[in-house]
Amino acid sequence: MNVVTYLRIAIGIAAVMVLICIGLFKNRDKNKAFRPIIWAGLILTILLSCISFFFVFKIITSTPETTIIPIESIETPILKNKNQNIKYINKDSSEKKEITIQEIKYDTNGTYIEKQHYEWCFLYGDHNILHIKNEKKN
Repeated sequence: MNVVTYLRIAIGIAAVMVLICIGLFKNRDKNKAFRPIIWAGLILTILLSCISFFFVFKIITSTPETTIIPIESIETPILKNKNQNIKYINKDSSEKKEITIQEIKYDTNGTYIEKQHYEWCFLYGDHNILHIKNEKKN
């Protein structure tokens, strides 16, 4: 499961649990049996939040598996923004492919994509960096 998807699910569950606890808290005087449910809900919400932060921290601090994809040409105009979908032709297989680029660097003698794949337990995250040939002459 992607880290972003996991965080969305965890935040949604925590929000629902908080809303349930608020609803039960408003009716606390009518029924005293709801007090343990309110405390259990709050404790579970805090526990879920801590576990989510632990998983995300593990993903961020893990060592990525890095793959280099040589590029023959890029068919999408390069804009200087993040999370841009680009179409490219792979130099090795001559196939047209599309990928989402999170970062663009102008620092190499050739053009290639550096794919970093982070994985821990059932969570994963991808970070793709497009390295573009630096046209400046030194």
